[in-house]
Amino acid sequence: MLICGKNNYMVNKNSNKDVMVVGFALFAMFFGAGNLIFPPFLGVISGSSWLTGFGGFILAIPRTAATTFEMGIQPLAGGFSPILFSIIFFVYIIFT
Repeated sequence: MLICGKNNYMVNKNSNKDVMVVGFALFAMFFGAGNLIFPPFLGVISGSSWLTGFGGFILAIPRTAATTFEMGIQPLAGGFSPILFSIIFFVYIIFT
């Protein structure tokens, strides 16, 4: 809510309700219910075949390098090797 402060300047005063709404919106946008509920749900339904379910998450890990390459590197350096980038990416992630 905007209110008039000293010297007739407009001052932005956030209410607790505004802070809570924005906080929950950012949480939902960046974390999402899918990231909170889906992995434990997969664990529960996999039962004694938990190793197979875990393998699905392991197979999804290379996608992090592929997405980073496609969104950040390819537009800037189109001739760069995706395999070389993936190696550099994971070495950097492991050692930082």
